[in-house]
Formats: sequence, C-alpha cells, structure tokens
Amino acid sequence: MEQALDFFHTSMAHPLVMIGAIVLLLAYRHFSKRTYHLPEFPMGLFMLYFAIRFIWLLVKDASWVGAWDRWIPVAEMIVLSWAMIRLIFALFVDHILKLFGKQPLPKITRDFILLLVYAVVGFILLRTKGEVNLTGLLTTSAVLTAVIGLAAQSTLTNLFSGLTLQMERPYNIGDWIQLGDTIGQVVGITWKSTRLITREDEMIFIPNMTISQSIIKNFSKPSTRHNASLLIGIDYNIAPNKVREMMLEVVKQHPLVLHFPPPEVRVKEFGDSAVLYQIIFAHDHYAEEPRIKTEINHQLWYALKRHQIKIPFPIRDVHHAHIERRRQEKEAVHFREEAEKILSSIPLFTALSDDDRKQIAETIFLKEFGDHEIIVRQGEEGDSLYIIHNGACNVFLGSNGKEPKKIATMHEGHFFGEMSLLTGEPRSATVRAHRDTSVFEIKKEALKHLLEKNPTLSMKLAEALAARKMELSEERGKITADEATKGKLLSKIKNFFGLHA
Repeated sequence: MEQALDFFHTSMAHPLVMIGAIVLLLAYRHFSKRTYHLPEFPMGLFMLYFAIRFIWLLVKDASWVGAWDRWIPVAEMIVLSWAMIRLIFALFVDHILKLFGKQPLPKITRDFILLLVYAVVGFILLRTKGEVNLTGLLTTSAVLTAVIGLAAQSTLTNLFSGLTLQMERPYNIGDWIQLGDTIGQVVGITWKSTRLITREDEMIFIPNMTISQSIIKNFSKPSTRHNASLLIGIDYNIAPNKVREMMLEVVKQHPLVLHFPPPEVRVKEFGDSAVLYQIIFAHDHYAEEPRIKTEINHQLWYALKRHQIKIPFPIRDVHHAHIERRRQEKEAVHFREEAEKILSSIPLFTALSDDDRKQIAETIFLKEFGDHEIIVRQGEEGDSLYIIHNGACNVFLGSNGKEPKKIATMHEGHFFGEMSLLTGEPRSATVRAHRDTSVFEIKKEALKHLLEKNPTLSMKLAEALAARKMELSEERGKITADEATKGKLLSKIKNFFGLHA
C-alpha cells in the first residue's frame, strides 16, 4: 500500500494535474447523485488531500516555509492514506451491503473500525516517513488519554456502552423497540446515543449508557409478526358463539390482519354489566397498530348495530313505558311506509300488489355499514337483496385470481343481489360501502310464503328478473340472451323456493 501511496503522491506533482483530479471528483459526485447505477463514495478526505497538496505545491519554494518542509509531505501522505482506506471501506463494505439489500453498519461501529485503522496507519507513516520516535509519542499519548478519560468519563461510558450494544445487537436500525415508557423506531446509533422516532414523529435521543442498563423490548425480533388484542364488553343476553362469529368476520376483513395464525375471540371475563371478549389477531405492521385497532373498532360498531347487539355500560335509565311505546310504534309505521315506497320504485317488484309489498315491508331490515366495509363478497352464497337507503356503494369484479377492479358506483335507490334472492346463485361481484351507508335487506323468507300462496307470482318475477338481466347484459356485454330467458329463470326460482312445478 505504501508503494501505491508514493506513486499516487508523485503523480500529483503538478497543479494542473491536481485541478484535473478535483474536477473529475466533483463531476463523479454530481453524476452519482443523479444516476442510480453509480455508487456514491466519500470524497471529503480526497478533497482535503488535494487542497493541502495544491497549496503546498504553490508555496513550498517560499523562504518562510522553514521547518514545514518536513511535516507537510507527511501530513499529505497520512490524509491520502486515510482517504484510500475510507474509499476501500465504502466500496467493499458499505456498497456491498447496499447491493445485497442489507442494513448498513451502525455509525458507531463504522467509525470505531475506521478510527482504529486510521490510528494504526497514521503511526506507521509517522515512523516511516516522519521518523518520529513512537515510544515517546505512545508514552505521551497514554498520559494524555488518562487525562482525557477522567475529564470525559460519561462520554466514554456511552461510547463503550454503544460498542457493547453493537456486539450483542439487541436491535438494528429500523427496528421498533420499547425502553421504559418510550416506544419508537431506531433510526440511528452514534457514539453517544441511539435515536428513536416515535409514532408522533418526535425524535428522541437516549444515551447508550441508559440503554445498556435498561430492559429492551424489541417488537421486530425474532420476526416482524406481532400479536395485538382488543377488549370489548357485550350484553349478557347475546350467545357467545354469535358474538364470536360476528367479530371474526369483521377482523378477517381488515387487509393488514394476517390469516395465519388465524384471529381468535375469547371470553375474557364476566364483568358486572357485560361479558368481556378479547379479540386476538396478528399483523406485521407494528408502526400501524394504532390505526389497525381504530379501524377494527370502527367496523365493529357498525357490525354490532347491524346484529342488534348492545354494548352495555353502568348507567341508570328511567323510561316512561307508555311514552316510549308510542314513540316506537310511530317510528315503526314511518319505517314501513318508507320501505313500501322504495319497493314500489324498484322494477323487480312492480309485479307485486300493494298488499304484497306491504307484507314484504314488514319483514325488511335496515342495516348500516361503515366506509369500505364489505356488504357482499364475490363468489359467496347468498339469499338476500339489498337496496341502498342512504350513502353509496362501489362494485368490484375480479376474475382468474386477479385483484378485483372497481366497475361501478351505486347510489340511493339502486339495488343489488336480486339473483341471489330469487335463485340462490352466488354473488357475482363484491360490493363495498363507499361511505357510511344504510341498506334495506330483503331475505328469501320474505318472498317464500307469497310465492306459495300465489303461483302466478313466480312467472311475473321471472319476467322482471329477465328484463333486469337483459339490461345488465346490454351494459356489460357479458350475459347472453339465452341465459336470460324467462323459462330458465322461472325454473331456478321454483327450485330455489321449493315450489311444485
């Protein structure tokens, strides 16, 4: 290496050569920042060497130089050797780690290795080029080190604590850790401290000495998978199996919840006013955990309301029974009138008499869904029709295992699921609530007794359903006229409802 340094040092003996080298370095640095294929290398020590070398070439013949004539060339060689070492380290360590997608070395580890090598090479060059007596220098350095050590005891403790942490590696850059009450992501490890970014985007500096004496909880090891839980109290009158089924359906819909291990719902405790259920699920996005829990709680509220499940809490209600009864009766009458009005506006039910629509209106349910909640899923079995009362819904269609694509948006008064209601066919698309949305649901049972009582009604519904399918076939071009014939649909309706031919 010494011969290479001498050759390089000798070749830089002319100012024009120096200027050319500086221009090349600056050009490479410029293009490396704008081109992905060119690795960025540290140039600071090279620039320092060229600056010292250039100035020395201009002033070395001056009369005032004197004793500097001996030490400036030695300083040049030391700075040049350090620049070469830094370049080699960047090329064979930093760049290789980046090339293979590995985490870079922590700053404290990198700096410690470089300073150790710098010191060894610097002592060698002082001995060979400057003919310095190393014994005296080492003795002086030892005394100086002792003095500095006593003055900077706290700083040195942090330094060696940082080195110890790097040898044990309880965490890496990018890991989410907890130290005491502080939770954050590791973004840097220096000589003195470790830097964390909290979920609130606040930077926290924790001294390495404090970390080495603390219990460290690493949420990113041994894997990024993390188990989370939610606790919710449910009315004692609701069967646990019903609660469990409803909660699992909501949790499994969240895109960041892992399906393996599968989510669980456990009866945690029988409280004073509610049964406490614990929802346990896994995910690998610890930074997003508060958002995941918030979104699941958000969807649970709508699911509980749809299933008419209450979350009790200690409160004393005083009701006047007769006033409450009249209010409920008034609301029920208003609801039935509104349902009849909506049914009369749907072409599928124009074949029904006013009495038939009134009878169906008495069995209709109003369900509420939150933004992005799935109302029906493509391919699933179904036996109900939905009419949008308030809000809007997006329709998604998927095929051949591809990601479903949005094909339409439906608004108030639009309906979907008529094929499932009348023939039991699987859902042909996935429908999600576009915002807070309420829908009327008509179940198979609402029509069964009407069809049994009035056999001709099946033909009328088949005609209306055929017209509906033909309308969709004209819009989408995916349903042939033969598939939409009244005869086939009538046969499907009778088979689904168990009617005699």
